[in-house]
Amino acid sequence: MNAGPTLLPRTVASQLYLACALAGLAALSIATSSLHFTHRTGVVVEKFHSEAMPGLMIAADLALLVERHRRIVETAPVSMDRQEIDRDRQQSESILERIEELVGVQQAEELDFIRSELPDLRERSRKVLFLAANYAQQRSMDEADSYSSTARRVDAAIGAYRAARLAAAEQDVTEIRSGGRVLMMWVIAALVAIGIVLPAAVLLMRGTVLRLRRITRAMFRLTRNETDLGALPSSDLDEVGDMARAVTVFRDNAVQLNQQRAALVALNQRLDIALANMSHGLSMFDAERRLVVSNGRYAAIYDLPPGLLAPGTCFAEIVTHYCKTGDGPSRAELVAWCEDFADRIAASGGFTETRRLLDGRLIAITYRPIEGGGWVDVHEDITEKRKAEERIARLACEDTLTGIGNRHAFREKIREKITARHDEPFAIHWIDLDRFKEVNDVHGHPAGDALLVAVAERIQAAVRSTDFVARLGGDEFAVIQCQAPSWTEAEPLAMRLVEVIGASYMIDGHALSIGASIGVALSADLVAEDPEVLLHNADVALYEAKAAGRGTHVLFRSEIEKQIRDRRRLEHELRGALVGGEFELQYQPIIDIASREVCCCEALLRWQHPVRGPVSPAVFIPLLEELGLISEVGAWVLDRACAEAAGWPAGVGVAVNLSASQFNTAELLEATEQALARSGLEPGRLELEVTESLLLKDRTETHAALHKLRDLGVGIALDDFGTGYASLSYLRSFPFDKIKIDQTFVRELPERPECLAIVTAVCDMARSLDMRTVAEGVETAEHMAWVERAGCNELQGYHFSRPVSATEILDVIAHCGRRLHKAA
Repeated sequence: MNAGPTLLPRTVASQLYLACALAGLAALSIATSSLHFTHRTGVVVEKFHSEAMPGLMIAADLALLVERHRRIVETAPVSMDRQEIDRDRQQSESILERIEELVGVQQAEELDFIRSELPDLRERSRKVLFLAANYAQQRSMDEADSYSSTARRVDAAIGAYRAARLAAAEQDVTEIRSGGRVLMMWVIAALVAIGIVLPAAVLLMRGTVLRLRRITRAMFRLTRNETDLGALPSSDLDEVGDMARAVTVFRDNAVQLNQQRAALVALNQRLDIALANMSHGLSMFDAERRLVVSNGRYAAIYDLPPGLLAPGTCFAEIVTHYCKTGDGPSRAELVAWCEDFADRIAASGGFTETRRLLDGRLIAITYRPIEGGGWVDVHEDITEKRKAEERIARLACEDTLTGIGNRHAFREKIREKITARHDEPFAIHWIDLDRFKEVNDVHGHPAGDALLVAVAERIQAAVRSTDFVARLGGDEFAVIQCQAPSWTEAEPLAMRLVEVIGASYMIDGHALSIGASIGVALSADLVAEDPEVLLHNADVALYEAKAAGRGTHVLFRSEIEKQIRDRRRLEHELRGALVGGEFELQYQPIIDIASREVCCCEALLRWQHPVRGPVSPAVFIPLLEELGLISEVGAWVLDRACAEAAGWPAGVGVAVNLSASQFNTAELLEATEQALARSGLEPGRLELEVTESLLLKDRTETHAALHKLRDLGVGIALDDFGTGYASLSYLRSFPFDKIKIDQTFVRELPERPECLAIVTAVCDMARSLDMRTVAEGVETAEHMAWVERAGCNELQGYHFSRPVSATEILDVIAHCGRRLHKAA
């Protein structure tokens, strides 16, 4: 019963209502015409069920199958999921086979036409799906248009077939209706039955019509891509329920398809953004070596024209573009290379390589194979990165100030040379600049840096191109001299380096003079291949060169190391000399010419070693300065000299030498004040002697310190005058009370008249500046007569007394006074 209304047109309800009314009238004649009507109805119904009904069902199935097939094929070009396309391809073949089965059930002109179109429909659908599976979307869409044309013809044939079956069914119904009118005249007896059955039939038909209307509205909404279909009779178990459930499934598939389409669009947009903003170039090629996708950075790296960026471009064409040269490989050779290269990627599982382009740029490329054939590659222009790495490597081995090698490069070169020393012996010249600190102190660090650059240039000019020059830091340089198996080859270079470095420099308008001490070590003397031993030997030789008076060169010898060990042992012993009470003061009297009396005594530090005996001041005082002990020992000397001078006659003062290293304003002033306070010595009896080396320091601080000392009442004397330079400017700038003329002028007075002229000039100048003069080194009566004639105020030397201990100085003071008065 449910199948009939589903096949009738929209007016079936009205026709059935009329049939019910006529059935009441026909009931009066049912008795006479029932047999005839039954026979005719049976024939018509059998015909309807055997021809019209199967035909309509076949038409409906064919329409549904063709519609499903069209949706599969026409949506394939927009799908990027190859697995989904493969499933669609299988469903397509299954649907076509089902269509072939249905059109073979009955014979009709319309079905014959459908059978004739099926091969074309199959061929075109296969092309669409094949092209879509291989990402040829545009061609797939073009082929889909041809497919749609064929499908429309098939749809039209199905519609014609359905219309023919509906017309046949309508004719059968007409025959039944005609027989029914005859039957109604006779079947009056059936009125009661019709009166009972008719309301039920009306209600049933009305419910069916309402359900079909809801399904019809739902299908119209689906055609507009609306997913809200309202309430459908999906739970009914009849054919209408099946139709409702089919519509619901179709709705779900449409929703899923729309979601997938939206997700695909969003994914493509994100992929495009990511590719466009990548700092590296990216490209992907399929199994046929054709371009699938690339980004702008890839095109920029290889300067690819737009024509080579289209999907489907052969890999060989792209390679030809960025590898083209005037006499490059042929097209066939490039294609063969590309095939081998693709096979290499697949076989290796991916690799990274660096390629240099024709314009010199370096490109790092990482290749990774992809499933199904083909590969993806990432391209990075590492030209600047590689240059930066090279610059960093160069800077790691280069002195930033001078541009020559640094300590790291020097040590690496030593290791390299030692490894090959049996083939090429070499020598190390370890160079330390003399008096460089004075340049920094007087002229500032910029001048010192400029001087280091000039020294580096001179050293490079003095060596051969095969030799290696490095700055080890500060004022230390080194040269690795190749092909120097012995001192015979190494010494000429050492002498040349001392000479060229010691020549005068003109820096910022100032003439500067420095020297160089050089320690030389030979690789031929090494027993083991140890660079540290060779460096130690050069350092030992340099230490000996500096100890020998600087400005010289020394070759390492085993006995030198012993001397240095002795010197370092001496340094160790010197550190404990003050605590051990090994220092003592000796005093040498200074004579006032006018009074013929001792006016002052110079305090001289002596070291009485318990094992070595007396150690020369020329040995241990420089060590005190190097070890940083001079300030502590100097404070002890100042304190001891004041304490011992306090017991001398009131007219006799004490002179204490100050080291330039000791001259710190706060410490020296405090030590002086404490020494005077503890001893009770009058400040006027204390005289502090400074040398010109002190005055090379910062003039402002030194000037302030000297003034503060004079404010205490302490006298200031300039020692060894005439041995330095710019002495006249010092006399003008600093408040000296005395000038001590160096003994070198005094000793040569009898033999060199110019010495007398110099001494006389100094005395006259000092007198005009209200300063006293002291002549050092007076060893004979003749010396005394000459300096007295020159105008000196005070005399000091062995002619009067050698330095004596504190216990003897009082006797010496008295003896000198008696002797001088007697001689006068």
